[in-house]
Amino acid sequence: MEIICRIIKQHPLQQRSYTDRNGQQQTFVGVGLSLASGTDTLYAEITGDQARRVATDGITYSQDFYYKADLSAKAEKWTDKDGQERYGTRMYINKIAVLGNPPPAPPEGRGD
Repeated sequence: MEIICRIIKQHPLQQRSYTDRNGQQQTFVGVGLSLASGTDTLYAEITGDQARRVATDGITYSQDFYYKADLSAKAEKWTDKDGQERYGTRMYINKIAVLGNPPPAPPEGRGD
């Protein structure tokens, strides 16, 4: 899905280890962004090589600009430490592009 949004906060690069489905140890790398789109606020992550580039190149996303973000969602199920099954949805940023400031004008309506 695509949204027009502002960046509320850019979180630092995170790395965490996990075991994949094949039992192999892997490292997740991500940069989190808190996004505001209309009345909605959500947290989404830039992952992998793209996240490493954001961190190593010192890329910062300005709160003063509007962005177009292409997002994908992934439903997850896990068991917490108390043995309860939990469900959640993670949002991932596939692409993000600056649109500028102020936001782009909405399409003009049809006059009567």
